[in-house]
This record gives sequence, structure tokens and C-alpha cells, in this order.
Amino acid sequence: SLDQWNALRFNGQKESKQHIRIKEQIRLMLENWPGASSVQVEPTIRGIDKLSFKRPDVFATIGHQKVAIEIQLSSTYIDVIADREKFYRDIETTVLWVFDNFTHEGHRLYEKDIYYHHNANAFELSESALKATHERGEPHITCHYLVPEIRNDTEIVKVWKKAVVPFSEITFCTNTYRAYWY
Repeated sequence: SLDQWNALRFNGQKESKQHIRIKEQIRLMLENWPGASSVQVEPTIRGIDKLSFKRPDVFATIGHQKVAIEIQLSSTYIDVIADREKFYRDIETTVLWVFDNFTHEGHRLYEKDIYYHHNANAFELSESALKATHERGEPHITCHYLVPEIRNDTEIVKVWKKAVVPFSEITFCTNTYRAYWY
């Protein structure tokens, strides 16, 4: 089955140094900010049936919303993404997917599978975001987002933009349990 295949595929795989570094940076950013509480790294989060569980990279309460932060650096399947999003939605937890080195060209399919359902917002922990976090004392993250623009008065095209944004400006939607800035 696909579940068995995924179990074999990921069995014994270790997180990359980059994954561990980003996870630690996010943990530190949130722990040092009064807007977040109950910050945990890889806690076991039980599903509504108490048998299913997930271990998000970082789990915290931001404002009054539970947020599971999933760092996604490698390829995965759309059913894995959909399963995680459904799991978190069922327990009323927003999922914030974080990439590394997000590029606007030649998107990896798993990135499209994620940002498409998040108002075409893709979050990345960039050096600019880390610098802004250090300077302002509030966690920041880089948001890549699509904006429709009119060209030649006849054509609507979507153009990628990006901004370094504070966590306090991110919408952690309590209807869809998805995160977006734009």
C-alpha cells in the first residue's frame, strides 16, 4: 500500500542539518517573543480519534491559535500534504509550511501543492527574515506571494512578489486552518 511504501521510504531517514538548523531558529524566535507561548519541538500531537498522531517540527500557540510549523525541504507526495492539513484542521490547528531557498522559477511540485492552497503564499526562513527578527525582536519570515497585474490593458498575469513580514501580520485562519499573509 502507499502507507507501507511511505513507511519504507522514510524509515530511518535522518533530518538534514539544514532542517535541524531551521527548526532551531524558529524555536528560538518563538520562545523569545511574547506573542507565542507553549513552544515545543516535535511534540506528539494526537488526532481526534486519539490513535492517529503527528509530530510537527515546531508547535506553538500564537495569539490564541494553535500553530503547527512544518519545515518542508524535500519532495513529498500531495496525499501526504493533504493528510497533514486534514489532520491539523480536524484538531483546529493552523499549519504553517516553511521552505528554504524558495524560488519563483522551476517550482518543485510539492511547493506548488502547498502554496496553491494557501492563497498562493509561500513562506521561507531567509537571512533577511532572521536579520529583521534580530533587529525588531519579533519573529519575521519571508512571504512569497502572487499578485494579479494588468498588462497592456488586456491581459491579467500573476507576478511573484516577496516581503519580509512579522508573525503578528500573518493570518492564521480559523476557518481553513491555513496560514497566509497576502
